[in-house]
Amino acid sequence: MDNANLRELYLNVKSFIAKIMKTAGNLIALLGIGGCAFGVGGGAAPKLHSGLSTRHRIPVLVELFTSEGCSSCPSADVLLGRLQSSQPLDNALIVPLGEHVDYWDGPSWKDRFSTHENSLRQLFYARHFHLDGPYTPQLVVNGETELLGSDENSALDAISVSAGHKRASIALTSRIRRPNEGNIHIEVSGLDQIHTDHSNAVFLAVIEDNLDSSVKGGENDGRVLHHAAVMRRLVRIGDIASNSAWSHDAVLPLDPQWKRKDLQVVAFIQGAHTGHIFGTALCVLGEK
Repeated sequence: MDNANLRELYLNVKSFIAKIMKTAGNLIALLGIGGCAFGVGGGAAPKLHSGLSTRHRIPVLVELFTSEGCSSCPSADVLLGRLQSSQPLDNALIVPLGEHVDYWDGPSWKDRFSTHENSLRQLFYARHFHLDGPYTPQLVVNGETELLGSDENSALDAISVSAGHKRASIALTSRIRRPNEGNIHIEVSGLDQIHTDHSNAVFLAVIEDNLDSSVKGGENDGRVLHHAAVMRRLVRIGDIASNSAWSHDAVLPLDPQWKRKDLQVVAFIQGAHTGHIFGTALCVLGEK
């Protein structure tokens, strides 16, 4: 499916949801192994709120597609934050990405964290998983498994299984050298030791914790919602072949309104064809 078809599907989904909300009206009142390193060479360690060691834990990317306009989503948002803070699995380091989609947004109110790019990313997964279309809340575990975003038991099972797969190694460091600019250095190795796609994309994401919203529309109108690991920016910084080592320096623009103490950087490698994640790392966005 090309970009034009993806956009057409997106528009159809948005139109469908808009019709549902109009009809319902007031009736609906709903990281690889041995070197996916945390700050190798001077970077800060990632924030594990539980204080648990990252040693022997395999990083697993957990993406939540969510919206403040969806009444089923707050419980999934809470679950994502709990997985991040408690790290309940001995074999996995859960690396969360909270991706707010924009197809729930209305003409008079929108989710302030939503982006059209997040919606298109979810459409990519809908194609990959042979779904009729996107839905919220949806969890995607390492690009391999999708499930209802509030289903904690199924999520833990999928994360544990994914942590058993061998991953490439990522060394990630970060610095803030200018007030609104993060400098990131990434090194990738070990792709030749695992089965990956022929071509793989390397992404950097900035996530922010401890965010609240007073919702003024949608199905959660009047509620105060709390969010962790909200994806503030996602940048594709390069491509890497299946048998290559790779290093890169990148600059990430930082919005002045983002709270520096609550920012982390996530790096991951994603197969261009399968959508599977072949390596993940995260670190605190270094202080100036």
